[in-house]
Amino acid sequence: MNAAPPVLDLPKEVEKATEVSQPNAPANGTAEFVSISIFDALGRIGSQQRPLYLPAIQRHFVWKQNQICKLFDSMMRGYPIGTFLFWEVEDNKRNDYAFYEFIREFSRHADHCNNRTATMALPPRVTGVLDGQQRLNSMYVALCGSYAEYIGGTGHPKTNKINYPATRFYLNVLFAPDEDKD
Repeated sequence: MNAAPPVLDLPKEVEKATEVSQPNAPANGTAEFVSISIFDALGRIGSQQRPLYLPAIQRHFVWKQNQICKLFDSMMRGYPIGTFLFWEVEDNKRNDYAFYEFIREFSRHADHCNNRTATMALPPRVTGVLDGQQRLNSMYVALCGSYAEYIGGTGHPKTNKINYPATRFYLNVLFAPDEDKD
């Protein structure tokens, strides 16, 4: 059973930091680009209104904690983080394809099965993420979920789930890092 996605309450700096381009395919088959905010894109994950899903052709989530931190560091510094490519699936074909849900509570203990297959009764106006899945899922895990990684050490078997404590990400929006440091 899936829990309802959390309401995103982001600092204004993050909410306005980055926009994503979303192709809008008109009837003639060409693509045009529109900008939506990261805030709006994350709000569509798990939503019934134009929800975002991952086509099953995508690899599973693989980013490590340091990659997620670097992504947010880039965003907070105003650096570009690349574009996203979305696929607006025609309503009459949405159940012809397999989709995954985004991960909210990530665990390396079960990293082979973290992306659950989306239900067969997909809501209308489904959008698939073709490019940018790792970045978008990283933001979703960091802002709305948790990340569990093996703590290591003698007496901590990798097979025991308790050795993968969940951690949460925190943004220090008041700290201005030195530009010369990573």
